[in-house]
Amino acid sequence: MKFYDVLAISPITGRETTFRETPASSLRVNEDGEMLFRYNHHFDSVEVITATLVPEQRLINLSNEYPDL
Repeated sequence: MKFYDVLAISPITGRETTFRETPASSLRVNEDGEMLFRYNHHFDSVEVITATLVPEQRLINLSNEYPDL
């Protein structure tokens, strides 16, 4: 599974926020070509500023550091 670091305006605070290790299943493109992020079931269409693929090595390091995740 692919994961992304997503930069978006938080629907809670209204500030630019980076949502780390967001699964690709939480991202989609609408009919206008805009990338949207599903924050939760209340905020399922948050517009994405940037989405950066998380390097595989960082995911491996996280799984080694936190084996129970």
